[in-house]
Amino acid sequence: MKRKNLLLTRVLVTIIILTFKQAAFSQLTNLSEIQNDLSRKKIEFTGYYNSLTKECGDKLDSLTKLEETLLRNNSHSIDSINNVIEKNNSIIETNRVRFENFNTLRSRIENKSVALITDNKHKKKFNQLSAADYPVKIIFKDTKIEGVYQLISIDNLNGELMKIQQLGENKTINKIYTSFIEGNELKNVLRSDLLVWTNSKIAVDANEENLKLNEKINSMRIFEKNKVSRFNEKTSTYNLQVLKSKRIADSTKLAELIKYYNIEYPKTIKDYNTNLSKEKEKDKQLINAYNKSMEKYKASSGYCTAKPTEEDAIRYFNKFKMALKDPYSAILETFGVKIAKITNEKYPCIKLVKLGVRAKNSWGAYNASVYWVAVKDEEVIEYGDMEKWDTYTGDYMVSMRLEMNSISCNNAVFSEPIYPKTAEERLSQPVIKKYNFNFFKY
Repeated sequence: MKRKNLLLTRVLVTIIILTFKQAAFSQLTNLSEIQNDLSRKKIEFTGYYNSLTKECGDKLDSLTKLEETLLRNNSHSIDSINNVIEKNNSIIETNRVRFENFNTLRSRIENKSVALITDNKHKKKFNQLSAADYPVKIIFKDTKIEGVYQLISIDNLNGELMKIQQLGENKTINKIYTSFIEGNELKNVLRSDLLVWTNSKIAVDANEENLKLNEKINSMRIFEKNKVSRFNEKTSTYNLQVLKSKRIADSTKLAELIKYYNIEYPKTIKDYNTNLSKEKEKDKQLINAYNKSMEKYKASSGYCTAKPTEEDAIRYFNKFKMALKDPYSAILETFGVKIAKITNEKYPCIKLVKLGVRAKNSWGAYNASVYWVAVKDEEVIEYGDMEKWDTYTGDYMVSMRLEMNSISCNNAVFSEPIYPKTAEERLSQPVIKKYNFNFFKY
């Protein structure tokens, strides 16, 4: 059965070897394709990088001109906007007092309720208290301070004359303001009212336009900064120094690949084939040695279960009897072999022999007993009484005793030989490196 398994293993190994040879053939075909590709790229290398250098230069020129145009146009636009801002600043400066009066009133009374004096009766009393007689007269009750009023007089004809007077508790003002509340005549001040009262629309419009124009300039500068950053990024991509480093890297890698696929790997294949031929010569010697070892192994098979000869039994008896109380009275009457499955399988080099012995006991009487002895290399290494085999000794215990005493069957005669590996199995088969090479591209 074992021989049949060995033959099946041998057939399987042969199939694997044939498969490898087919793979190797495919590999060699691939090697030829790789060598051709490398040769073509070596020829194309200079022309390819000359073309790439021209492309790089053209891209750099194009990007530089585009960047210059963008910056010039952006700068021109910003200059134009700054001219408008300057004109508006001039308008604001010319109408500075009106503009400031507008901002003052805006901070105090915009979107707040006031008493706007229009009738003569109230005007007279207002003028007496404010000591100012401008066309627009306003009473504003400051809610932040209890009982405090602000009297505001404005010349709406030019918007430059304005007087604001703070007044504490006053019966006259309080009476006027209360009458406006009772008559539901308080006015909510709008932005448009402030523009009319201070005659400041031209200056306010100029200021608001400037705010928008300054925001636009900031956005244009941010856009310009981001655009320049992107241009710099693109420019760095088409940098000639970068291209030079890529060319050196490709040149180095190409040289290494040519060396490997044209010289190193073919040499590895050649060395492998040379060594394979030498190893194949050893195959026959290894198989012959295996067959001889197998013959010895088969001859030793059954050693542990074969009955000893009378001569062997006497020799074992003579060595064993010295363990008896009266060895010189001992007589060998019977002999045989003891079959012990566990011990026989684990220790095929050890034979368990049964010895029927008659010898004197302590009282001088002859007793017949049966003993077992373990024999290894013609030496008795263990023994025991057969009467105690099942109770105290047994197959398992004998095996354990041998193991505890470090007994082993390392004799090659009792170890089944291993079928030798073939030359292909003994040698490390060369494997080609994966090929992957392309020139640098933008």
